[in-house]
Amino acid sequence: MLATRARWPLDSGAQQMSQSIAKSQSIFKPPAAVGSWRKPLVCGALAIAVCLAYVRIVRCDFVNLDDTTYIIDNTSIQEGLNWKSLCWAFTTGYAANWHPLTWITHIIDCSLYGANPMGSHLENVLLHISNSMLLFLLLEYATGAFWRSATVAALFALHPFHVESVAWISERKDVLSTLFWLLSAWLYCAYARSSAAGNAGRSARFYAGSLLGFAAGLMSKPMVVTLPCVLLLLDYWPLQRRLTWTRLAAEKIPFFLLSAAASVTTLLAQKAGGAVRSTVQFTVISRLENAPIAYARYVQKTFWPSNFRIFYPYIDLWPFWIVAAACLALILISVLAFRRRRSQPYGIVGWLWFLGMLLPTIGLIQVGEASMADRYSYLPVLGLFIAAVWGMAELAESRTWLRESLPFAAVAALAGCSALTFQQVGVWRDTATLFGHAIKDEKNCASFYNLGCVVSGLNDLTNAALNFNRCLQLNPNYSKAYDKLALVQLQWGQCDLAISNLHRALALQRQFPEAWEHLGQAQAATGQLDPAVESYKAALASGSTNAAGVRHRLGLLHIRQRRFDPAIAQLTAATESQPSNAQWHSELANAWIGAGKITNAVNEFKKALNLDPNLADACNNLAWIMAASPDPALRDGPAAVRLARRAVELTGASNPYILGAFAAACAEAGDFDHAIGAAQQARELALARSNSALAGSLAAQIQLYQAHKPFRDANAR
Repeated sequence: MLATRARWPLDSGAQQMSQSIAKSQSIFKPPAAVGSWRKPLVCGALAIAVCLAYVRIVRCDFVNLDDTTYIIDNTSIQEGLNWKSLCWAFTTGYAANWHPLTWITHIIDCSLYGANPMGSHLENVLLHISNSMLLFLLLEYATGAFWRSATVAALFALHPFHVESVAWISERKDVLSTLFWLLSAWLYCAYARSSAAGNAGRSARFYAGSLLGFAAGLMSKPMVVTLPCVLLLLDYWPLQRRLTWTRLAAEKIPFFLLSAAASVTTLLAQKAGGAVRSTVQFTVISRLENAPIAYARYVQKTFWPSNFRIFYPYIDLWPFWIVAAACLALILISVLAFRRRRSQPYGIVGWLWFLGMLLPTIGLIQVGEASMADRYSYLPVLGLFIAAVWGMAELAESRTWLRESLPFAAVAALAGCSALTFQQVGVWRDTATLFGHAIKDEKNCASFYNLGCVVSGLNDLTNAALNFNRCLQLNPNYSKAYDKLALVQLQWGQCDLAISNLHRALALQRQFPEAWEHLGQAQAATGQLDPAVESYKAALASGSTNAAGVRHRLGLLHIRQRRFDPAIAQLTAATESQPSNAQWHSELANAWIGAGKITNAVNEFKKALNLDPNLADACNNLAWIMAASPDPALRDGPAAVRLARRAVELTGASNPYILGAFAAACAEAGDFDHAIGAAQQARELALARSNSALAGSLAAQIQLYQAHKPFRDANAR
């Protein structure tokens, strides 16, 4: 018994609450019947049950939904563990998120497993097992109710609502943040126990550990910001701390400060990444309508697990009676829980736990396009599990038939959850399976979008366009679908339609670097060079994750405009970002030629050929400089012949320009017979292709070679 409990007499309501708590065993009086072997046995059973339910996860692949952005195409992750990637993890707002510890686990995965998803999947399962064990130990420690705690932990471990958080590699943040959340809550309970016992030293250490665990949770996923409120609920039940609410709240001030800092950081990162939706896209009325319906749907899927989807579309206008029914249900449950707060304190605690933990993701501040998500339920539904299990156990105490049948009902419920989880894991086998399952709901616009992305990757452009159009029929404000449809139209050569759709995408979402980049491509393809330049600059200003690629395209565009200095600046930046890209070095060399800096061009061509000796354009252009430059320091006949011959071999002697360079190289090396033959062959190809300008230039060169004179190109100076 806590020393503080004896400081004042209890009123009748408080005595009733104390009797209820005594039924479920207080934290400080664990039941003698619980042997030391039972805890390891339950933990082992939880681990085995999770492994069996999730055994199919070993065959699951990455999915083309965040996994691509987060991991596969993320160069900072793919570099593996080093000082640069660690600094990136703590300083980036990449993908509209700030969760450095989650990034670090993905970096470590890439170092250990490379491109094999199995290791990452198994790590998620291991974290889920750890969370299930920790939950059991925490509840047993806090309440002393062994079998109730085990039942709640088993429901948590096996409920199909949690498959998305475990089977989706990108949702590592769910299972990781929950690990730290549970550790923080457990240490807080230990702090409360030590504080009540008057052990200031131990309580301070437990408090500091709890705060540190909370900070780690926030750095894994900021959804855990509501922990301070949950700790206040735990103070009420099961800890039953007899302190004033003012003092209990003041005790949580450091936790609330961390919550505030994490909330601001997250909101800024999500706004910068364009994830926060405006009230134009999602009106205040639609958000207020969606919130009670989302709460009701979470409750329904918890107690009747069915129809799980990767995406639940936002419905702009719900029928009034549905909104009213949802509101009424929430109010009635809240009133019932409040009225029984003393006799059944677990009810109000579990219900407020559920409502409060879902509040950041319920859509009042709308992030993304979804009305709800399975992954958001990972921690919040624990409140419902606790209320339901404790309520059923207490109800069974006065009913023999229920007490005898309840264990069998619990086993049956857990077996059903396990079977549904096993089935749901199979849905995550790969991207096509995931979204093929999702489009069974014909109103799920995001599923049509993602299936379109999948078939587009398989080069099935017709079906891709059909899926993107179906998505836009369901949701005309789906900006990403306009962008992807425009890409298909670009590949079909329908540039005007692509430009129109890209403007629609950008009207909905200005901070959309991919759409700006694609708009630049479409404008460049239709000769709108100045607008294309501005579009590429907008892509860079919007924080493009493909900045090197955008700079490369912008540099090539400047070459087309004969603006060689900005072309050199952009291509230099691109090659610095990707120094192993031989083609980009070759194109930078061409920009140097345009600027009249031939020596710089030679250096870049040599870099390109060191990286890829089979780059025909680089072989040809460097051979031309070495054969035809007026500068003797740049000429090298034998080297020019070797390079030009390699270019001829790579192109099958089918390019008149390359044959012309070979002729010039032979002439520079003094082999005029081969020079004449190669030039004549090049001229014939030029005439066959109606290239009279090139044919005339080659005729003049042939006359020089017949006079045993090499050719000199004033532009290769």
